[in-house]
Amino acid sequence: MHRAARLTLVVLCIVARAHGNGLDLTGIGPRATAHAGAAVASVDDFSAAYYNPAGLARRSELRAQAGLSLSTRALTFASAIDFSARQAESVRNEAPPDLLPWGGLALGVGRSLVVGIAYVAPSVISYELATAPDYDQPLPDEEHRYPQRYAASRFVLDRRGLGLGIGVRPLPWLALGIAAFAYDVSLVEDRTIWGGEPSSDPLYAPRFDMSLSATGRDRFVPTATLGFLVAPSSVPVEIGGSVSWSDSARLTGPVSLRDTRGVTGEPPQRYATANVDSGARARIQLPIPVTLRTGLRYLGRRFVVEAEVDLEFGAATAVSELSWAIDGVTVIRREGTKAAIGSVPLGAAIEDRGALRLAADVDLVPGFLTINAGYAFARGWVPRRFLSSALPDLDTLTLALGLEARVSGGGVSFGLARSFGVATDVTQAETGIQWVAPFTTEPIPVGGGRYDGAETLVSVGVEVELP
Repeated sequence: MHRAARLTLVVLCIVARAHGNGLDLTGIGPRATAHAGAAVASVDDFSAAYYNPAGLARRSELRAQAGLSLSTRALTFASAIDFSARQAESVRNEAPPDLLPWGGLALGVGRSLVVGIAYVAPSVISYELATAPDYDQPLPDEEHRYPQRYAASRFVLDRRGLGLGIGVRPLPWLALGIAAFAYDVSLVEDRTIWGGEPSSDPLYAPRFDMSLSATGRDRFVPTATLGFLVAPSSVPVEIGGSVSWSDSARLTGPVSLRDTRGVTGEPPQRYATANVDSGARARIQLPIPVTLRTGLRYLGRRFVVEAEVDLEFGAATAVSELSWAIDGVTVIRREGTKAAIGSVPLGAAIEDRGALRLAADVDLVPGFLTINAGYAFARGWVPRRFLSSALPDLDTLTLALGLEARVSGGGVSFGLARSFGVATDVTQAETGIQWVAPFTTEPIPVGGGRYDGAETLVSVGVEVELP
């Protein structure tokens, strides 16, 4: 195989967030980050197993790699709801940056087979928006200050797992690979339900707000990846591809509901109270798409160019299906009326998506210093009418840069990617996001508004060849 195309697997230890890139990160590892996610035919660092396990057969020496990534996300949501003829204030994502350590190891067995073990966490999606302070009597203007509360105020998806990868080179120009992982998936969502009755209570009145928190976890979600790499030494063109399948995550966990904060009467009485059984549980099934990656790259004397197409499919789910099933939670109004919280929509639907990625590497100092660059356009994972503060996965444009320095026995690498969300307006008439109000069946849209955002990912790493 061509020297410039060598790929290496290393054990992964990654924690990453996604925005506009489906469930997974724009790039996992410095090289993939600098390529804006274009990696299936080119990556030669630890993340080869994640993108294309056929890369395991590229090198047989014992290698270790470690590093850190820093991920930050911006989100702005301006609601289209009119609260008592007052315009809703814009709210922003307040989730802190994530510092993401990773590291790995690969070992050759014979001349044509490499085995690697891996720990990965390719999906940590975090949104945290401002919530009302914890007091009993709400301020008169509170309703327009937290317009996202009926869709979601907090959404955290975490997917991490252990796996084994094998790469083999049956022919000098052909490599094949397989990787299997067992993921631990968890999901937390906080949102506000409304304990009022539209026929008798002021619509959106915050004194009827009740804070719901649902948590679910599935400790075993199997995933498998198959990959190939065609890299004849006589032709300066290489082709790579992979397909990844994952079982759905069947999440279960505790659920909590807080009483309304408004009080009235003598002695003080809450407008509605929550009755939560000791064994109250929340359940949801989260589909994870099949991911198909295919890429081609051209190897010049001092430069390499690459193109990749990614498709994610098989997980399309309507918002009516993507709901929490709640057991053991009842709302009781002050006059004694009761209603069980049986189902709570997640606040998002899922559709098939795709991405186009382009990348280039240029040797500034041959054999020592290389600069990387990347561009990508990715469709959002959530249909436009189902965008919400729970999962505002917008279409994105990504620009990326990186630098690699190689010395005898190892090297260092750096990648920077900035994904710009395509600002999207959703009217109240077209949004499919509805509030949760147990004492009425009247559908009230709460997802209308303007969504805008961005993500920045910085990754640095060190690689060492071990004796």
